[in-house]
Amino acid sequence: MSFPLVQGSFDGNDLSPRQILLDLEEDRDGGDDSRQFYMLDEETQAAIRAGAFDKAAEYAHELLREAAKNADDPNYGNAIYNGNMALGRVALRQGDVTKVGKLLLEAGRTPGSTQLNSFGPDMTLAQELLEKGEREVVLQYFALCRFGPAAGSNSMPGARRYAPAEFRDLGRIGGSAGRCAPN
Repeated sequence: MSFPLVQGSFDGNDLSPRQILLDLEEDRDGGDDSRQFYMLDEETQAAIRAGAFDKAAEYAHELLREAAKNADDPNYGNAIYNGNMALGRVALRQGDVTKVGKLLLEAGRTPGSTQLNSFGPDMTLAQELLEKGEREVVLQYFALCRFGPAAGSNSMPGARRYAPAEFRDLGRIGGSAGRCAPN
């Protein structure tokens, strides 16, 4: 989950998702490396919202490469999560359901972040996979996100409320009698 650096409205004028992406790209080179790392995360998300899937994939790959260099940065967990989720959105658009599942699971392997731990993960891609019959992958994703009663202090607070209705009682993840599958 990220918080946009550029909002959808500026000086009372509504900006299109495409314009927001263009503005972010124009502003990319300003600031230090840390700011550029955060901007790259925003560009990835903006490219998805603008329907610029080739750019989204390019930015997501770059975001994941930069994340590997910035493991101590507070945005590291967001970058891992958002980069993989964006690549999953692109793969879904290309019809590669198997790849989407793998990327969803990679996103679920994030170490977390302040935002993810506060607001929970995005369920959109998981819901779309569920609609395509990929129930087991979605259950694995929930386990990686530390849903369910066995998650204890490692769970993302409030995340269960974002789960599709049929998965709100997640004690049955992986047939583990109330325990989340090991990471």
